[in-house]
Amino acid sequence: MFNIFKLLSVPFGFIMRWCYKIIPNYGAALILFAIITKILMVPFSIKQQKNTIKTLINQKKMQPKLEKLKVKYGKNKELYNSEMMKLYQEEGVNPLANASSGCLLPIIQIIIMFGLFGVVYAPASYILKIPAETINAGIKITQDLQSLGPRTRYMELIFISALKQNSGAFSSLGQGYVDSIVNFNTTLFGIDFATVPKLGFNVMMILPVLAVLIQILSVFQVNKHNVVITNDPAQEKMMKIMQFAPTILLSYIYFSMPSGIAFYFVVSGVLSMIQTEILYKFYSPKKALEEFEQQQQEERKKQREEKLELKQQLKNGAEISEEEKKKIISKSEYNRQKINEARRKIEEKYGEKPTED
Repeated sequence: MFNIFKLLSVPFGFIMRWCYKIIPNYGAALILFAIITKILMVPFSIKQQKNTIKTLINQKKMQPKLEKLKVKYGKNKELYNSEMMKLYQEEGVNPLANASSGCLLPIIQIIIMFGLFGVVYAPASYILKIPAETINAGIKITQDLQSLGPRTRYMELIFISALKQNSGAFSSLGQGYVDSIVNFNTTLFGIDFATVPKLGFNVMMILPVLAVLIQILSVFQVNKHNVVITNDPAQEKMMKIMQFAPTILLSYIYFSMPSGIAFYFVVSGVLSMIQTEILYKFYSPKKALEEFEQQQQEERKKQREEKLELKQQLKNGAEISEEEKKKIISKSEYNRQKINEARRKIEEKYGEKPTED
């Protein structure tokens, strides 16, 4: 897993190093990093929002037809599913389109998260660009000074902390590298982003708690704007519960990893909530659905007016096409008229009335 972090951390480490050069503070660099990544994801967010609206309208359009299929074939699940897929094909609707496109943004976010993990665990390597042999030598000195056991994923952070407390013990690394680490400012707002939060009433607990709260608020924010089209209360309930799954999974990360991770998610979460409000202002599912329903009403009104006009023409003895006849009478009535017409033609031709068979 940490080899994956290292691979992904190379490009994100470059961005973080660039951010730190602009603002030589670890916390401020994380803020700038969050802004940059959020800007880079804007096109994907817009595309996903458009796909969500398209899927919503397709669901609304398909719902009456699916309900008819359910009534007709509901007892035969296999036949119902077959007819449902046939209907989707006839209507040119891909039921999995939004699911596949909706996976792209979360995948990008996971890639950024994994890449950031490596940078946060190894800031000396990726941000300060200290050679690996120098870092390993510093870790060895730290282990000897603190009588530490086998190396853990936090060793680089422990090394940085130990050097800041006793820089003289690391003079063999070279004064330039020692000064670089001593001047590496990892504290902002009184919080050291290179340390892991400890459970209890302390300032370090602010960030993990904030990160969880912001994620919960973002779920309620999206639900406020979203429209769910389903006649299955159990399915709707399950969908709402699943929205909180990422928050539950990430809570462990917030409380068990360096505070820089939680701080990034706090900043990124706030930016996401701002972005969400802007996106829903320009690409609102509710507004799109209202416009679609209004178009449907106008179309139905137009069809009723056309039927009335055709009925009046038929009443006045005007000739109308077969297609126009289908519009103004029911299917059963149309079939009855066609049968009667066929019988009349047979009677005229053969001079006898056809049997019911």
